[in-house]
Amino acid sequence: MSSTKAIIFGATGAVGRAAALEAQSQGAQVTLAMRNTKKPIPGLTSATEQELGFTRVQADLSDPQSVERAVSESGATVAFSYILFDAEDGLLETYKAMKRAGITHVVLLSSFCVTENGGAKASAEAEEILAVVHGKAELALAESGVSYTIIRPAYFSSNIQMLEDWDEVKRGELGIAYPEAPFDYLAPEDVGTLAGARIVEPAPS
Repeated sequence: MSSTKAIIFGATGAVGRAAALEAQSQGAQVTLAMRNTKKPIPGLTSATEQELGFTRVQADLSDPQSVERAVSESGATVAFSYILFDAEDGLLETYKAMKRAGITHVVLLSSFCVTENGGAKASAEAEEILAVVHGKAELALAESGVSYTIIRPAYFSSNIQMLEDWDEVKRGELGIAYPEAPFDYLAPEDVGTLAGARIVEPAPS
């Protein structure tokens, strides 16, 4: 069993929640970093959180000081993070704050679009906003000096929830723009489980 202390940013999301559960199941001591610590986490009751030993701490990835404080309070050495679309520096200052507070390894949820565009640098200079923000985040993480693991899923099965016309679904006829295009249709929970497993592994050298 792992003796890792981990902090999970984005625990209210399906990926972050699954990462927290998997890391805890493998023996990690898990802290849930949240902008609003009173916000319910879908699929997790207060009783379950207490039973699993989860603790909550206030932090916002857009506020490096709050992140540094949260990491220090948790004693975590590993963090799960995601990207912020409006982070002009790709969260560089936030990653630096994590490092100052004791984080030695970050597991970052990125996107397959970085791979499609030829890597982080090329993505950061692309025209598509999705590629730009993920590319900048990966570059910032590398620049911070923290060791890291980057997970780049291509397409979440839950994206179907963004359909604007549910009448098609109700009729049993759903028009797909590119029916021949391959999509992996990953479950967010599966990606989170992978992230949680990586959290408890020794940091890459």
